[in-house]
Amino acid sequence: MIYGTEALGQELFDAVLKPEFMGAFGEKESDKGADADAILRNANLVMDYYERYIALGQRAATAAAPTDYLAVLQNTAKVVDKPLAGMDEFIRHYVDVVRLMPPVILAADGKNFEEPVPLKLHMDNDLLQRIIRQLDELDDAA
Repeated sequence: MIYGTEALGQELFDAVLKPEFMGAFGEKESDKGADADAILRNANLVMDYYERYIALGQRAATAAAPTDYLAVLQNTAKVVDKPLAGMDEFIRHYVDVVRLMPPVILAADGKNFEEPVPLKLHMDNDLLQRIIRQLDELDDAA
């Protein structure tokens, strides 16, 4: 689960840095504008990763295990909380940028402009350390 969360974050990071993802929004050095179909594909890609994070958390939250392991499973289900919060913030910021775009486009007077929308995916290292301690305690008790 923890590895799956980190691997998923790396996959998403790699996907959004690909030229075809970035190029959908237009090229800085040319007059090539944004590609609406490619932007829609990018949005679907991001939502696919969002759903995959939710599925990871749900799997941990609904896993059956002996009582001794319930605290570990509860904490493991929370591992996706920070990455999901980062994706939520990205979506909110992106929607705000799109909402404000018409006056920005008019003010740009035909020139290219940039409005970066960061996608920050963080892991909760304190939570990860807590899970490792819990697993070590379970291992010691066995």
